[in-house]
Order: sequence, then C-alpha cells, then structure tokens
Amino acid sequence: MQTPAVGNPDSGAVPKQHGLVQFVSNAELDKMDVDAAKAEESQSEPEKLTISTYVDQVWDANKRYKEDSGVEEDMLQSLRQREAKYSGDKLQAIKEQGLSEVFLSLTDVKCRAGESWIHDVMANPSQKCWKLDPTPLPDLPQEIEGAIVQRTMEDWMMQAQQTGVPPEPEVVYEFASRLRNQSEQIIYEIAETRAGRMETKIEDQMVEGKWDEAFDDFVTDLVTSKAGILKGPIVRKTRKLKWVKGVQGVRVPHVVESVHYEYERVSPFDMYPSEGAVNIDDGDLCERVKYTRKSLSAMKGVKGWDVDAINLVLQKYGPSGFRIANVSADQERETLERKSVTASTVKTLIEGIEFWGSIQGQLLIDRGMDKTPDGKEILSLEEYEVCAVKLGDVLVYCGFNEDPLQRRPYSKTGYAKIPGSFWYRGIPELMKDLQDICNAAVRSLCNNMAIASGPIMSIEDITRIAPGQDVTNIMPWMILQFIRKPGDNTDAVKFHNVESHAQELVAVYDKFSMLADDYTGIPAYQYGSDKAAGAGRTMGGLEMLMNSSARGIKRVIGRIDIHVLSTIIQRQYDLNMMFDPDESIKGDCQIRPVGTMGLILKEQVAQRRLAFLEQSGANPVDQVIFPPEYRANVWRALAKDLEMPVDDVVPPDEDIKARQEEAKQAAMAQEAAASAPPAPVGV
Repeated sequence: MQTPAVGNPDSGAVPKQHGLVQFVSNAELDKMDVDAAKAEESQSEPEKLTISTYVDQVWDANKRYKEDSGVEEDMLQSLRQREAKYSGDKLQAIKEQGLSEVFLSLTDVKCRAGESWIHDVMANPSQKCWKLDPTPLPDLPQEIEGAIVQRTMEDWMMQAQQTGVPPEPEVVYEFASRLRNQSEQIIYEIAETRAGRMETKIEDQMVEGKWDEAFDDFVTDLVTSKAGILKGPIVRKTRKLKWVKGVQGVRVPHVVESVHYEYERVSPFDMYPSEGAVNIDDGDLCERVKYTRKSLSAMKGVKGWDVDAINLVLQKYGPSGFRIANVSADQERETLERKSVTASTVKTLIEGIEFWGSIQGQLLIDRGMDKTPDGKEILSLEEYEVCAVKLGDVLVYCGFNEDPLQRRPYSKTGYAKIPGSFWYRGIPELMKDLQDICNAAVRSLCNNMAIASGPIMSIEDITRIAPGQDVTNIMPWMILQFIRKPGDNTDAVKFHNVESHAQELVAVYDKFSMLADDYTGIPAYQYGSDKAAGAGRTMGGLEMLMNSSARGIKRVIGRIDIHVLSTIIQRQYDLNMMFDPDESIKGDCQIRPVGTMGLILKEQVAQRRLAFLEQSGANPVDQVIFPPEYRANVWRALAKDLEMPVDDVVPPDEDIKARQEEAKQAAMAQEAAASAPPAPVGV
C-alpha cells in the first residue's frame, strides 16, 4: 500500500482525498478541533451589547413594569368613564341580564369643570401667570468692582495732592461704601431691564412654540389620567415665510429654514418610566414617539442626528411605515380616543423609542464617540447621561444630555398625588366607585320605569285565545277576543301593576352624586349648579363655600406652578443664556409664578378693597390719615382687577391735587362771603 505524501503539517492545506480514504495530518485535526470549539463558544456567547440593544432592553423592562403594575388599565378605565363606556366584560354581563345599557357620565361633568377651573386661573389672557425678576443681589461684574476701586484710589490721591494730607481711613471707607451702594443700585436697574427683555423673549418663544395648544392638552391629561406631561423646549427645524424687498422695492416671499424651540404634550400612555422611579430624572426613561416622513427628513442637519441612519429608516419604513408591536393598551386606547387606525394611517407614521438615561462610556466609545460636550475624554467605566432615538431597528440619534444640571426635557404633575409613585390619580379614578353606584341606580331606574310604566298581562289558558289574535303587544283601545269554555268563569286576562321605585332610586343617585363633590374637590355650585343648601343659598354663604372649595384646586395649581411652569421656563431661560446671541437679554434672574393664587382670590381681594375704602372715609380722622391721593391708588388697583382702563377711570394725582386746591379756594371764598358784614340798606 502506498503511503500518501504528507506536506507541511502547519501549512493548513486542505485534506487530500485518495479514493475512499481521507488523509488528514495531526496539525490539521488539531486546527479543526479549535475551530469547532470557537464556533460553539461564539454560539453560546450573548449578543454584544450596543446602545441600540441597551435601549431595547430598557424599553422591554419599562413596558413590562407599566403593564404588570396596572397603570395602563387604570388609564383605560379613566378614559372609559369620560367617554361614558363600559368595559367589555361589564357590558357583556349587562346585556346577558337584559338590563338598560345607559351610562350617565357624571365623571365627564367633573372633569370638564376641573379643566375650566384651571384654565380660568392659569390661561387668563389679561395676565401672565409667571414673571422673571432679578435676584435680590445680582452678581456684580468684575469690571464694576474694578471701577469702584479705581475711582476710590483716584479720589484719594486727588485729595492727598490738594491738601497735602492723606484722608482718614474712615473717610475713604465711607466714600467707597457709598459708591458701591450706588453701583449696586445701577446694577439692579440694569438686571431688571434685562429680566424684562428675557421675559418678553421667552413669552415670544412660547407663543411660537405652540405653548397654548400643548398646555390645553396637558390640562385634559392632568384631570383625566394618571399624569399630565409637558415636553420642552424641543429643538425643531421648520420653514418660515419672510417678506423681503425684491426688484423695485416690491415685497416678495422668501422661505427660510430655521431651528426654533417647541413645546408639546406627551400622552401618559406613551411615557414609560423605570420601576421605582418617582421623578422624571429617576432611572431610565422611555417615550414612545411618532414621526412622519416629512418630520423625520426635517431632522437632517440638526446636531446629533445621523443623516445616513435617517435615510436608512426612510428607505426601510418610508413606504410601509412602522409600528411598535405588542403594546397591550393600543387597540382600546385608539377606540376610546376615537382614532381610526387604517392601513393608510400606519403607512404615514414611523414609531420608535426616545431613550433618556445613563449609559456606560464603553458603549459610547464603541459608537465612535470619544469626547464629552465640554471636551473631556470619555472613560469606558464612567456613566454618562444621554438621549437616544431608535426608529424600528435603526438608531438615528445619540447625543449627550447637554443640560448643565442633566435635567430631562419633561415636566409632569397630576391631580391627586400618590406619595412615592411616578403616577397620580385623576378625577375619574377618585370617583370610580361613585360612578359605578350612580350608573347602577340609573340602570335600575330605567328598568323600573319601563316595567312600571304600564300593566303586565297574564293569560292562564292560552287555548282560550281566539284564532288570529296577537297578544304579544298591547296598544290603546285594543280589543281581545277569547273563547269561553263551559263551566269556566275565570277572567281570560289578568292585569298586574308593578310598583315604581323611581323616588328611591333618584334619591340614591342624588346622594352619591353629591358625594362626588367631596371626593373630587369640585362642588356642583362651582360650575353653576343650584345644588347648594343652607348657607349656600345666600350670597355671603355661597362665597364662603366657593372660597373653601378652592383649597383643593389651589394645591393642584400650586403643583403646576412648581413642577411644570417653573421648570419649563427655567430650562428655556438656561438655553437662552447659553445659546442666544443677544447679550442684552442676559442677566441674573429668578422665575416667580404670579397671578395663580391671586387670580383665584381676585374677587375676594376686590371686595376687601371696597370695604377698606368705605372704612377709610367713614369719619374725619380717617380722611386725614387717608387723603384722596392715597385712596386713588386703591381705586386704581380695583379698576385694574376689573380690567378697566385705569387712566380713564381714575384721574392722575396732579388733577386730584388741582381739584383739591380748587375746592379749597371755593370753600375759602364761600367762608369769606359768609363772614363779611351785610351791605347797608339802600346802598
């Protein structure tokens, strides 16, 4: 037998085949074993962690927690109550019993009243509910400090040259202190001017950023669902129309693209906090976002957005759209929100996840990011606060959270706080049991009224019915024919009346609907109902009741001030301070929510001012203490509260003093005429 030629054992040559026998060297066998081991090891290794896979892991965990905790079911139930709809199981049970399906939506009445109450206070067109003020001690710029020292030294040297005697240290200190006080006053006035400019700038940004529309939807979520959430400022690129001078000075339209800030409401259905989170900045946060092809294309060129990734998404999902699967609440939510989700609707939307959270530096390095926004090197084991947007299976954006305090661009609050929870309780959840009882009473009332509205007929012997007679329906003036059998003297038809319990059922409804006033903190007399007994039937008593009931809404509005309005304006202020090129608006400011509590008590304050005016002019002593020009200031405040033209209603102090002088001169002339001796008779 011929021995096969064996080449270099380390050459990695392909095993030779001689007839039916395969000849393999020992080195080649060892290499095959190593390759097989590596292949088996690679199959058992988990998928390499990337930012994209990490976002998927967080999304799955947060979605599972939200579904398992019952939050989504609570939100669906709240929507059902506002839409006056029963759950599927309950409606089926009602139908099986043949009962009335009426749903008297007391919940919607309370929710609409709550929305109106909040809008009356916080969306008053005549007065903003926030203000920018300079801090009590604005930072003194270094150049001002230097000017104070320089001027003090110059004056000291001048005095020393003129007198030949250096001034006393006490004199120098007094002069420096006086100069500093004057400088601080100037600085405060400058800061006040800059605060006013910044306030105007932010107000303009809020108007252009669709603040009113977002706030309106936010209030609806606040009273209805588990939370109201506002997002902003959000950087968006839009096209604007400007009119520029063309040929011969004629104005022509010119379209420009610009980046500006917007605000939007985030549905609580689309917000997915991590387990254990209480505030927006706790844990890893996911928002379910939707883009149209147009809005996604507009993000090209915006800092941090990957143009190639956007093009890939448009190529993969542009024609067909993309929708996140396996979200349990979607189908019923769309029905309750009256959204028609058709195939054409799905094709126009591309859904994805917007992630806000902490990511390890190595994942950022693997993506090709090596520096933080301030130029520092990324460390592999450090944690970094980032934002990432994943549409379908493509990561289109990944960037650092550039907020100086690592704040996320969301603000939230709710109607009734649950301590230690991310979520709140809305009005429907507070009165769920009462709504069920009221519905049960109304269903029974409808059934009882239907049965008791007329007699029930019974026929003991149906063989006595004359041929052709229809006894399934009773109509007025109906004639029934029956066959009389020999020896049977009983009535062919018997009628039975059903007792009406309408009064008892109405009393049950009234009782539990009135309890809803206490459960929600929104009494019926706040929105025009006449259900106010006792003291509520007098003007003073009704005012006391309304002021007392306002305590609950004050707490809600207070949380809106602190957790939503102040935080959003603070973020907008910080962005303007960092990126706005206009230096004239930048100063040391603080945000002060104003007008919220004052607007609630506006009527009460006006009445107290009227009472003050009456008391201050009740006797001559008070008239000396409160001269007319002082009382005029109170009248001006009253006219402003009543939204009247102040200058047209109350004259200026100069006119008041002139009138006083005229009255004084007239009184003196009258007194002189009265004290003059009578003229001689006959003269």
